[in-house]
Amino acid sequence: MDKIKPPLLIESGPVYWSFAVMSIALGVVLIAAPANWYGPSWHYFPQLPHNGFGMGVCCCAIGLAQVATLAWRRSSLVLSVLFFLGGFVFWTAGMILGAEGILGRQGLMEAPFMLVLGGHKLALSASLMNHHRAKQGTQE
Repeated sequence: MDKIKPPLLIESGPVYWSFAVMSIALGVVLIAAPANWYGPSWHYFPQLPHNGFGMGVCCCAIGLAQVATLAWRRSSLVLSVLFFLGGFVFWTAGMILGAEGILGRQGLMEAPFMLVLGGHKLALSASLMNHHRAKQGTQE
């Protein structure tokens, strides 16, 4: 008798959709932020807008790509790559904010949120990649 495995939380649709919608919402907030609002490019990348506009565009683009993938082509490989990119963006922003906060500038309060969110997205990406590899192994 085969054992029936319970579905993993990571394989549920709401988890994917919530991360995609959250990325879009955060991107819109960062794009609409005032010009003097602090963003993760304050001192290290002075040529970038300081209000997080560039990160907002990245978040919206990645979030919209995730929504499109979920709506039309639910591929664990494509979702894995998109969640990795999103995790990389958030993790990098968290590291920059943390470094600037440690150096005595603004950003230390936002860094843990960005790092945790990036870590969740990276873990979700790894889980999706394992799911994709397991599916590939059973199809052969």
